[in-house]
Amino acid sequence: MAYNCDTNCFTVPKREAATEADLEIVKSALELKIESVRAEIEKSKAETLKWMFLFWAGQLVAIFAMLKAFMK
Repeated sequence: MAYNCDTNCFTVPKREAATEADLEIVKSALELKIESVRAEIEKSKAETLKWMFLFWAGQLVAIFAMLKAFMK
């Protein structure tokens, strides 16, 4: 339904007012979903950092072991 601003641009028909209420419900549900996604991303970031540190420490041990073997 197109708006006609020649008559009155500031009135909202009842049919569209119900749609706005529906949009508010969807908006609140979407905000909850976004918060859960943000929490999941934060959890995965922490998990990734943990594995990155473990990999980095393992690489250092391997490098020092090879250097020690070559220095003998």
